[in-house]
Amino acid sequence: MKENRELGLKLTLEAEDRKLTGEITVDAGGRTRYGIAEKYNPDLWKNGPPSLEDAKRAYINRYWIEGGCDSLPYPMDIAMFDCCVNPGLGAARTILSHNTDLSGFMRARMRWYCRNVIDRPHLLKNLPGWILRCLNLWRDLDTK
Repeated sequence: MKENRELGLKLTLEAEDRKLTGEITVDAGGRTRYGIAEKYNPDLWKNGPPSLEDAKRAYINRYWIEGGCDSLPYPMDIAMFDCCVNPGLGAARTILSHNTDLSGFMRARMRWYCRNVIDRPHLLKNLPGWILRCLNLWRDLDTK
């Protein structure tokens, strides 16, 4: 729901850059700042690395709104939002279409990551982080 956007943004930004340092890292998406990868968001990098405000706007417009999170009840809105960010809108929509409760959704998301690694073994190095991200979010949403 719309009133949960700020909490969703906070939790997802913490998963992407725990201390919001703005440090530029390099991963499969190329240069990345606040979780905004240059490969997937070249427009946000055209004048240099995105600012924190640029990242927040992009997250809301490209993932929260595009993912239909305003139409979902808490905590599914935030779980869906984080899933839209990682592993992406397509995967998130597929996972949501079969799992409308938090427990089912989070388990299905972790299975999605495991199947993805089976298909792309070079991604194995990312699996622990992805699973930990899911478990942390699940814990945070289940206790609020």
